[in-house]
Amino acid sequence: MFSFSKQERLCSYSRINELFAKGESFFVYPFRVHYLLNKQGMGMNKVLVVCPKRNHKHAVERNLIKRRIREAYRLNNNDLKLLSKQENFDIDFSISYTSKEVLPFQLIEEKVKEVLETLANTVFNSQEV
Repeated sequence: MFSFSKQERLCSYSRINELFAKGESFFVYPFRVHYLLNKQGMGMNKVLVVCPKRNHKHAVERNLIKRRIREAYRLNNNDLKLLSKQENFDIDFSISYTSKEVLPFQLIEEKVKEVLETLANTVFNSQEV
């Protein structure tokens, strides 16, 4: 039920380039989200978690932030999974952390929930049109 397997991680260099070149984006503090919708998919979402070195010089901080984001995603991604399986499309998206300070897990989790709701609403509304 609560999982974040290798198949859910966006690792392909070409798909990452395509995401940033052709995808759309929105901002929910402290995250910038880029997403690309594939309408002929099988309901498998892929996510990339980014914490730039520009804002956090120490790898310890970057790894802590990425762990917190992945855990929040793992706990709250079920609605998005169900929606994408129901509608038969794939979503490739990246979550980039833009804040210069390390936020606590509770705040990150709230914001990840907001990101997932915004993503689901954006994708679902684009499907209806």
